[in-house]
Amino acid sequence: MATYFKVEKVADVDGVVELKIGFGEAAKTPQIVVDAVEAIRSLNLTGGKLVKFDGPCALPIAMALAHSVAHLFGAVACCDPKIHPKYVVCISHDPTYPVGSQLA
Repeated sequence: MATYFKVEKVADVDGVVELKIGFGEAAKTPQIVVDAVEAIRSLNLTGGKLVKFDGPCALPIAMALAHSVAHLFGAVACCDPKIHPKYVVCISHDPTYPVGSQLA
C-alpha cells in the first residue's frame, strides 16, 4: 500500500480516466517515486483514450507516473494550476489529443 504518494481513480467515462494524485507521509523523492509507481500499478488500469492527472506532484514523480501509463492510453494530460480546471496534453499517440492542447 502506498504511503508516501496517493493515486485515486475519480472518473472513468468513455475511455477517459481521471486520477487524483498527491503526497502522503513525508519521504525523500527517490522513495516517493517508487511509491507513486506502486500506487498507480495497484489501480490495475487497462488503458483507454486519455488519462488526466490532477494534484500536486514533483517533476521526477510526474515523469515516473506519465511513463507508467503512456503505453496504456492514447494521450496523457495533467492539470495546470495556472489554468485550472483545464488540463494540458503532455504525451500523445492520438491525433484527437495533440500535445499542448487544453482540455476541460
